[in-house]
Amino acid sequence: DFASCHTNGGICLPNRCPGHMIQIGICFRPRVKCCRSW
Repeated sequence: DFASCHTNGGICLPNRCPGHMIQIGICFRPRVKCCRSW
């Protein structure tokens, strides 16, 4: 979720993570990804 995403150093982004980031989870709905830089 949003809180655990931030705890892990990620940000919530719609649809998918950009090329320089990796997905570490989801935020509100499955379409909203939790992304983090490499």
